[in-house]
Amino acid sequence: MSVFHFKQFSIDQTDAPFKVGTDSVILGSWVSLTGDETVLDIGTGTGVLALMVAQRIAMGHVLAIEPEREAFLIAEQNFINSEFKNRLVAVNEPLQKIVTSSKFDMIISNPPYFIDSTKKAHPSASRARHTVALTFSEIIEFGFHHLTESGRLNVVLPVNEAKIFEEEALQRGFYKSRELLVSSFEGSVVKRKCTEYALEKGAFVEEQLHIRDREGNVYSEEYRALTKEYHTRF
Repeated sequence: MSVFHFKQFSIDQTDAPFKVGTDSVILGSWVSLTGDETVLDIGTGTGVLALMVAQRIAMGHVLAIEPEREAFLIAEQNFINSEFKNRLVAVNEPLQKIVTSSKFDMIISNPPYFIDSTKKAHPSASRARHTVALTFSEIIEFGFHHLTESGRLNVVLPVNEAKIFEEEALQRGFYKSRELLVSSFEGSVVKRKCTEYALEKGAFVEEQLHIRDREGNVYSEEYRALTKEYHTRF
């Protein structure tokens, strides 16, 4: 059995095509929450992002959608096993089939991003990471119509894909409000971007995060500070 333990919940990822990764941990720690949001997690996988958000919104709730049946069952069980189960709802549907008049205060996603690369052998893993099943445009369009006026769309992507997503989001009418540039260690190139988009124009804040120290041996103080509410080692 493969279980990833956080301070207030655990993720059973034994049969999951993708395990808990640094991208989701950083995004889930970085998003700005007040505690009463209604949140949509697109492509929840093991449920890690939804659970991280649920931990911080005692007065809100999270709708987590996952099209892959295998992953959905894993996420659903992880929700049931958590103390936040009353704030979480899992739905086994693709985004394209979600029909709702509800508005969300936040949409969060570690979305598929392999646009032109060779697909992995595991079919669930392949679909989870390729935009064949869910395009950037579909995420952006859904967010445009289903966010509240002050709502925010948060995604984490590799640098090249983040640029493509940004171009489409800005063209649709979103504004960048926050961005976290993530590198492995101080002085290394930026590998990931966590970006927050808003429907209302406001000040833009850019931040940087080095996961490890300059030598790459230990976690940086900034990474520890960002994730200390979750990581058991900090």
